[in-house]
Amino acid sequence: MRIPDEVIMDIKYRNPIEDVIAPYVALKRAGKNLKGLCPFHSEKTPSFTVYPDSNSYYCYGCGSGGDVVTFVKNIENLDYVEALKLLADRAGVTIPESGYDDSMFKLKAKLYEINREAAKFYYNYMFTKEGMWAYKYLTDRGLTKETITHFGLGCAPDSWDSLIKHLKAKGYTLFEMENAGVVIKGNKGYYDRFRNKVMFPIIDLQKRVIGFSGRKNPNDTLDKGGKYINTSDTLIYKKSHHLFGMNHAKAFCSDRIILVEGNMDVISLHQAGFKNAVAALGTSFTDEQARLISRYTNEIVLIMDSDAAGQKATDRAMTTLAAIGINTRVVNIPDGKDPDEFIKNNGADKFEALLEGASSDIDYKLYKAASGLDLETNADKVIYLNKASEILAETADEIAVDMYAGRLSEKYAVSKATLLEKIRENKQKLYKKQKNEEIKNIISPKIARDMPNPDSVKFKRAVSAEETILGIIFKHPDVIKNIGLNEDDFVSSLCKKIFTDILELDKRNASIDISLIASGYTASENGYITGIALNGVYGENYKQMLSDAINVLKEEKLKITEGPLESMGDDDWTAYMNNLIEKKVKKDG
Repeated sequence: MRIPDEVIMDIKYRNPIEDVIAPYVALKRAGKNLKGLCPFHSEKTPSFTVYPDSNSYYCYGCGSGGDVVTFVKNIENLDYVEALKLLADRAGVTIPESGYDDSMFKLKAKLYEINREAAKFYYNYMFTKEGMWAYKYLTDRGLTKETITHFGLGCAPDSWDSLIKHLKAKGYTLFEMENAGVVIKGNKGYYDRFRNKVMFPIIDLQKRVIGFSGRKNPNDTLDKGGKYINTSDTLIYKKSHHLFGMNHAKAFCSDRIILVEGNMDVISLHQAGFKNAVAALGTSFTDEQARLISRYTNEIVLIMDSDAAGQKATDRAMTTLAAIGINTRVVNIPDGKDPDEFIKNNGADKFEALLEGASSDIDYKLYKAASGLDLETNADKVIYLNKASEILAETADEIAVDMYAGRLSEKYAVSKATLLEKIRENKQKLYKKQKNEEIKNIISPKIARDMPNPDSVKFKRAVSAEETILGIIFKHPDVIKNIGLNEDDFVSSLCKKIFTDILELDKRNASIDISLIASGYTASENGYITGIALNGVYGENYKQMLSDAINVLKEEKLKITEGPLESMGDDDWTAYMNNLIEKKVKKDG
């Protein structure tokens, strides 16, 4: 059972794709289409194109593509049915309650319910006699009851099955609890994942509890685990796709977002009035988190710990953010303090001054370049200035390059012209390196694990013919009635699947539309299908092109089926040649 075709098409066309994408991507008109920087990969030149006529999009940089439902699915990390429901609500379309398989949707709904119920359980337990230690810990850290309630903080009991018993009483199964990530199955059965912990609910942008971070009881000397344990990835939670506090910060971050290292830093900053603070969930700041942030703000201010791990985290975050082209600055808090401690000792006004004086990404890189060097010696000055010229060579802003070259020239008594020439040389080297990489990838392309159609490398001519056939079908659906092909004529498994789905659409008299088959494909496969549908150039002679492509495909299929000519016996070779002659006669006749 499935959502009716007419309902999907109604949802699609009541949600103009340019209107849906506009809040996520700054689009500019390019003829009848629109272009912008792709939200699914890092780029500086816009290659993300929106096609209002077909209500679809395609990125010529990373190959991402699809319809309006696919876009919402990918940008919001939803499944296809969830994306449909979100768009249906947006457009006022009612999806029938019956008539489609919504078992996965129902399971996910259960997982959201379980996490919400667990959060309520942890919050209420904190105000019992046994859980009061967690409340004291949080208030001793300077949090008010209002802040604790605002973030839904709580306490996990020092018990193996307290939450299990509570959720069972609410009617949830152990299977559902395990899939929600709140219980674990061990050798002796199921047990609560979080025990004797201060609990921090992780909430997504739709205000749903999707996971937890648990901080160990500082008085528990028997707990030999790490300071924090976190929910593992589940059907509703991927730590690399979310940020702690983003559900609150998204309304206060149009000018800038403060990216800090830990949950407590986020909460303390919000309490002090800095409601635009967020933290990564885990040790690394990811590309997905960077792109999420870039949808809501113009600038990132990084505040990481001053220890070696914190500096590495800053460097990683700087690299990730630079790749998406968002303005980034760094704050180094005096005496190695964290934001929470600095605000307690110095007040919010002085913290605001720190933010305003935050170093630019160039300042930070130049500061790091001097690490370990004695800049009083000429030898180390030369090393440093060479490093500085490499840093400035990576900077696209020519005004910034000129300004920093002037500063370095004055500070280290070296000619500005010499520095600028060195920067120019490094720019040329960088350009040549990038071009060589591009040429290398063209000559010897790397096959990615998630390459949509890996058969296109092994069977290049056959797959090219398959793509032409499918592209013509999407452009001219009427040809499917007398196509003269079946699924077994296809060489690549992906194109065969697409063709099979098209035949099924035709069988039920549905439109040959990407939207009606998209739910059965991965994100990269949907991009591949969209590229086929959009990018083929098929003029008035499309019927002849279709016929030629079918002939090529059948010839290639025969070669693959029969095997290499050199390995054929006399009888097989004769049969193969007779087959080719017969096909040529039919074609010419």
